[in-house]
This record gives sequence, structure tokens and C-alpha cells, in this order.
Amino acid sequence: MKKLIFTLLWVLVAHATKAQYFQFTQYQFTPQRVNPAWVADPYAKIDFNYRRQATATNMAIQSNALSLNYPVFHPKNKNVMAGIGVFGLDDRNTSAGVLINQEFGISSALSVQIADDQALALGFEGIYRFSRLTYLGFTTGSQYLDGIGFDPSAANGEQGSYWQSSAWSFGTGLRWQKLNKGMESAHVGLALIDFTNPNVSFFDQEARVPTTLVLSTQFLVWQYMQLQLFPQLLATRSAGVNQFTGGLKWRYLLANNDQSIDLNTQYTLTSDLAIGVQFNHTNFSAGIAYDVPIHQKNVSNRSAIEVGVEIRKLVAKRGRIKKRKKRKATKKVYKKPIKKQAVAKPKQTPESKPIQEQEVNQEPANTDNLIKEKRVPEKPKSIKIFFGFDSKLMHSDAKQHIANQLKKYDLKSVKLVVTGHTDTSGPAEYNKKLSLQRAQAVADHLIKLGVPKSQIIVEGKGESEPQYTGTDKNKQLENRRVMLTFIELPETRY
Repeated sequence: MKKLIFTLLWVLVAHATKAQYFQFTQYQFTPQRVNPAWVADPYAKIDFNYRRQATATNMAIQSNALSLNYPVFHPKNKNVMAGIGVFGLDDRNTSAGVLINQEFGISSALSVQIADDQALALGFEGIYRFSRLTYLGFTTGSQYLDGIGFDPSAANGEQGSYWQSSAWSFGTGLRWQKLNKGMESAHVGLALIDFTNPNVSFFDQEARVPTTLVLSTQFLVWQYMQLQLFPQLLATRSAGVNQFTGGLKWRYLLANNDQSIDLNTQYTLTSDLAIGVQFNHTNFSAGIAYDVPIHQKNVSNRSAIEVGVEIRKLVAKRGRIKKRKKRKATKKVYKKPIKKQAVAKPKQTPESKPIQEQEVNQEPANTDNLIKEKRVPEKPKSIKIFFGFDSKLMHSDAKQHIANQLKKYDLKSVKLVVTGHTDTSGPAEYNKKLSLQRAQAVADHLIKLGVPKSQIIVEGKGESEPQYTGTDKNKQLENRRVMLTFIELPETRY
């Protein structure tokens, strides 16, 4: 019986040693195991992934992974400057609980915006590992009682019941990311896990965890209408052994790009073949994957199934946003008729000319301090500032034009309404945030020019008020705009 028990233990330990830092098939649901820099993300996320893997010894290995992360924003430019996360793993065999591996960790990352749609993050993690080896769930001949049968409560005749070990380990990672309307279109990551080589031996001899190098990458290389193709690569090197997992992700966009369906295929060299399906919504994803070995010698994996879920929320930086409040006038006010003037439709100009000035047929939004006498409001003037695709950066020409227009007004008696807009591509929730970021970028520039914060109203309309409703992508420039409206309240006479 001892020989059988230790044979089973040897198979499990050998599997754990060979895959000391294994990766899940659906590793997008276990991001912090791939790279700690992954936590520098504009979304707050909760990820869970379950895996059940059958082995050649008619036992199964069951793994549960849970991770959470939250972004931290820069106080001035409202970009993600950091992220924090926690994660845990429970990995055990389902027969008698012979081997149990558990991990608990915390990750943090610093992020630098290197372009309007690109960021570079550096992450660090600390991992606490706990392992337990036991044969308490097995029965031996010593527990067989005549006329009764096996009695698990009887002494099994073995000395000792379990062994355990625990250790801290650390890792670091670097990750480049490119976004397209809040959705990742490309990334490259390199991580160094367990570079402290902790000792996890159950017995007196030393057994150190080898350092693992992890390379992960994904790129959008082809798109036709709603169909996208992403090649993927996950490569690991540990204890002198290289493992390469390549795959293709086919994505079909649904419902104005707010939803999508992914078909994932993966191949691990000399090991496994996997296929999976994933459904993505604005605030959650759910997926299932199945992998089988392609070589009979793979005794540790006869087949495996995974189920993963992610819940996420786009976190908006709290900016200086003031809501416009309507106030009722206490006295009747004479309003001078305002002649409507034709508004010239903006020509399709390159984004290097992002400004256009126009007269707006609009009455003052706030009529403060209305007293007995009549007063005549003046016509406000508006400026349009156009932006590049998925961009919140102002052109230098636009900044100069705004500065020139401010000189025409007495800043002590004018209010400025800054309203951001976007085109209709991408998720509506993301576009709402982008429109606020564009408006806030203009507001920040106004403050630098000397306009008091209290006289600026910032609004974000998202994609709700497009000027162009057609399908021509070149004309979508008209929708990627900020409207800056000057509301000058005339003097009050007694």
C-alpha cells in the first residue's frame, strides 16, 4: 500500500514540478499570473477561472483562480498612472486530496502614456505559496475489520499523516498596450516570475522553484467589416525548458461594437490542442475552453475543461465637472429678437485644421441676478475644436485660436460651456468617458489661460448628438469635436 501511495504522490509531484508555474488555457481570465503589469488597466475587473484536468492515473486536478484589479488615475491628465490587484489560486487533486497548492498574491504597476492610444506599464508582485502533501484520504489493510469492512476511522498503520511547506516569492513584468476605443488591439508583455527562487521542499533536502520567463503578445492584424483576427503567442521558459503556445482569435463584433463573440484556437508544441468560445459585453465576458493532448505520453493531461467569467467597469476619473442648473427668472425679461444666421457646414478638412468658429442662435443658459429692469442679452459665440480618432489631445492651432478668441471677452462677466462629443464607433460607455476627457482637456487649457474654474461648465454628450449620421468614416471627423460656447451676461441696469 505504501508503494502505491508514493507512486501516486510521485506522479502528482512530478506534474507539479514540471509545470511549476503553469498557465491556464483561458489565461485572459488569469491576467496577473501572466504579467503583474496587467493591472494597469482603465477597467476595474473581477476575474474567475475554473479548470478540471483529467490525468492518466484516473484522478483529476481541479484549479480555481480569482483576481481583482483597480486603476489609479493621474490627478492632472486623467490617464491611468497605476493599478493595484490581488489574486489567489487553489490547485488540488480531487481524489483524497493528496496534493494541495495554494497561492495568494498582490500586484501593483506604474503606467506611462507614451502616445494618445498607447501605454507602457511596469509591474511587481509578491506571492505567498502554500503546499500540502497528505495520504489521510487513503485506506490501508490495517483498516479492514472482519464482518464490517473498511473503517476509515481506524488506525491505518502509517507513521505521519501530512507534509507541508510555505514560502514567499516575487516577480516583475513590463507590458506595452495599444487601445482602440477602450478595447485592446495589441499588447506585448515580458514577465520574470519567481526570481527569488523560494525553497518549497516538503522534506529536508532543498527544492527551489525555478525562475520563469513569460512572453505574451497579441495583435489585431486583419479586419473586414465586423470580423477581426488576432494572432496570439504565450511563451514560457522555466528550468531550462521552453514551452510555446500559439493561437488565433477570431472576433465578430455585434450590436454597435458593444458586444462580440470570440473563437479561440490554441496549440502548445508537443503537448495540447485547445478550442474555446467567449462572449464579450461592455461590462462582462464569459468563456469556455476544452483542450486535449496530442501525444499519448502526456500522462498529466488526458483532457481538460475551463470556464471563465470577467466582470468589469470602465472607471472614470473624477474631474471638475459642473452641471448646468436652470433657474427661473423672477421678473419678466424683454428679449431682443435674435436673427438666425446660416451655419456653415464644416468642410472635410484634415485634422491638422481642427478649428471652426461660428455664430450660434442660442440664448443665455443662466440669467442670474435678474432685477426689475429689462436687459438685453448678447449673442454668444462658439468655437468647434476637432479631435483625431480616439484622441483627447488638442492641436496647437486650436489652442492658439482659443487664446485669441478669449481676448475679445471680459472674462469676469462670461461663462464658458465646454461640451464634448464623439463619433459612433466603439462602446457607448467608452464614448461617454472620451467626450468628457475631450471637454476637460479644453477646460484645462482655458484654466491655463486665466479663466476661473468657477466660470467653466464641462459636459460630455458621448455619441448622443452626432452632426453626421452617415456611414462615411472620413466624415466622422465632424462628430469628434468639442463645442466651446461663450455666454456673456450683459450688465444689469436699475
